[in-house]
Amino acid sequence: MNDPTETFMSLFGGRTDAHGTWEGGSKKSPVSYETFAKHLYGEELIGIYPLTDGSTVRWGCSDIDIDDLDSARNLQVAFGMKSIPSFVEKTVRGFHVWVFANDWIPAPIMRRAFLSAHEVIGLPPKEVNPKQEQVNGLGNYVRLPYPGGIDYIPENRYMLFKQDDKPMTLKEFLESAQE
Repeated sequence: MNDPTETFMSLFGGRTDAHGTWEGGSKKSPVSYETFAKHLYGEELIGIYPLTDGSTVRWGCSDIDIDDLDSARNLQVAFGMKSIPSFVEKTVRGFHVWVFANDWIPAPIMRRAFLSAHEVIGLPPKEVNPKQEQVNGLGNYVRLPYPGGIDYIPENRYMLFKQDDKPMTLKEFLESAQE
């Protein structure tokens, strides 16, 4: 496998001029390899703004802010029906469902795919990212998984194996996502 930080940075790419802080604010500074490395090593935990100045994204994420794994898995099944791979992340309050694109795509495509998947399973979308289809200011960021998780599985914010709901290491997640 390539450098895990580089792979992680490629998957979770977004704005390059600012990132979200763990405390809930934003930090205007270049988002670089070092920014992602600090997150994975637990030195400075970050969130990423998915929407670029060109209104494109590399990923989308739906936040299920309650402890309802079945809803997260149902959303994953809805994406799977269209052969779109997705990942379920265990968060502090619930789950995130992530989809990664092979390249930068228009934000409306990603957002509407998530809204359609929610509609298919009858789950009202509480928070779908990107929240905007066109760039307007910074937009909204999402806290990234694997905070401090370069060498171990963190207490929260890790991906789950589809077959048994056990935690994936960062390496296992990155290998799976690269496929």
